[in-house]
Amino acid sequence: MGAACIGYSFSEGSKSLYTSQAPRLATATKWPLTGQSGHLRGMTRPPVHAAPQTSGLQPMPLQHPHMQALKTPESKMRGLLQSASMTSVWVAAAAALGMATACRFFKRAAKTDLAMATAMAVPQSGLYRTDYNVFQEFLASLKAILFFVTNFLVAAPLFVFGMLPLYPICRAFDPHVRRALDRVNWLWATLSSFLFYKVEVVNPENLPAEGVAAMYVANHQSWLDIFAMYSLNRSFKWVSKVSIFYIPITGWAMGLTGHVALRRTDRRSQMQVIKDCMFKMRNGVSMFFFPEGTRSKTGKVGKFQKGAFTIAKKLKTPIVPITVVGTGNIMQPGNEFKMYSHRPGVKLIVHPMIYPGEETTDVELMEQSYDVITASLPADCQ
Repeated sequence: MGAACIGYSFSEGSKSLYTSQAPRLATATKWPLTGQSGHLRGMTRPPVHAAPQTSGLQPMPLQHPHMQALKTPESKMRGLLQSASMTSVWVAAAAALGMATACRFFKRAAKTDLAMATAMAVPQSGLYRTDYNVFQEFLASLKAILFFVTNFLVAAPLFVFGMLPLYPICRAFDPHVRRALDRVNWLWATLSSFLFYKVEVVNPENLPAEGVAAMYVANHQSWLDIFAMYSLNRSFKWVSKVSIFYIPITGWAMGLTGHVALRRTDRRSQMQVIKDCMFKMRNGVSMFFFPEGTRSKTGKVGKFQKGAFTIAKKLKTPIVPITVVGTGNIMQPGNEFKMYSHRPGVKLIVHPMIYPGEETTDVELMEQSYDVITASLPADCQ
């Protein structure tokens, strides 16, 4: 009623303004516009189904315009890209932090190795170490993995692009020595190992001249002895157990090069090996034996077998004794998936050649070679 009274008091000039705003006000306050005499003359009630007029006032949207824009495919893709970029930033930051932590870890472990190596610069024992700490064990496992990966990455292309093309040429023009294939083996051993340990050849002047057939014998400490012996820079053939020849790439390469396979528990295989070795040596091929027949588990030199010395005796071939030092400390037998640090590296001590005499027996040649080889090792390894 108060609103109606106020409506009557308006002048004619303001009546039109009041009339234009009346429907909105009435709708908001639910006042009747018609139906009673004297109430807001000249105005009609809007239809029931008509939407109330808002005079330019829009309803509040349910979502922000930017939120509605995210529903389009382009905006979704943009959001995904932004999320991916932020994720990559966090991953890169975490990787950088991990690398920094790893560098500090390896630096500390390297200092520990260096300190222990300095303290053991003149070792009193040649037996394999067992007092490695957790950091050194971890580094040894990592180093062994890197070594085997490097070995495969080097051996595979050399086998495919080196040995396979050279094999028919060697069979035709150099069927016994196969010097070209031996050079591929030397390249494989050198590239696979030079990043991981150093090999020093002591007294290389005691080696026979290139092309002179000889019987090489050495103590056997580790699987790494095979790699180390190629540092002698001489052509020779191994006598190795049959199972090695089935190893992919490495075993296949041994077969192509002409190495001799041995079944250690088969007497007939042992006799056949002696015949094969004698045939090769008569044709100018040098042979390499590990007279122990297996790797030393502790560093002590085991009992020698006389097969190599029997061959040297029958053919009057010079014997080249070699002392291997250090390979067992780097990769211990039965623990090939760990490669420990050994600061002195590997030493191959070449002793003066032993010539079989008319009255010398194969047993005497074996004992003489054993004494020469073990004399360069610490007392507890003899």
